[in-house]
Amino acid sequence: MPRIFIAIPVADNVRAALGELPRREVPFLRRVRDEQLHITLKFLGEVPLEQVSRVHASVDSAVNAAASHGSASLHLSAHGLGAFPNERSVRILWAGVAPSEPLQNLQAEIEETLAAEGFPKEARRFTPHITLARARNPQPFPAALLPFKDHHFGNWDVDAVEVMESRLSPAGPCYNVLHRAPLGRT
Repeated sequence: MPRIFIAIPVADNVRAALGELPRREVPFLRRVRDEQLHITLKFLGEVPLEQVSRVHASVDSAVNAAASHGSASLHLSAHGLGAFPNERSVRILWAGVAPSEPLQNLQAEIEETLAAEGFPKEARRFTPHITLARARNPQPFPAALLPFKDHHFGNWDVDAVEVMESRLSPAGPCYNVLHRAPLGRT
């Protein structure tokens, strides 16, 4: 069964800016490859093959519903760095995504549409971010990254939502686009 999630790709200009962050000075963090940077809108986990086409249709429907409610265009901004669960014990290093009502509406439509297909709703509040690195052994927020905590990494216009497959490997996950739902369609 494929492991599926719904995501927004990060534009090349933002990837390039994030790729300039210090690496060697932060050896405890395992970086996400630049080409795999994204904003996760919904993680579904393992999905039976016979349901994957229903996921594609649900995402198309959610994108169209969001467009009909005024969220047809989506302009995003990557700004600042943070950590989950907190900066004293960094497990995930992330770049923030500025709050956006159209993004919140799009994510809510995806959540509702997939819930109608039997996928459980996420209990946590949606916090848009771009995962940059993971740590096996959490440590405090790296001093080398402190100058970037309030840095602006760029803006971009989103042209599609993607249904992604995640394949786990010893070298880290590999992502494959299964379906694209273009924004702005009606």
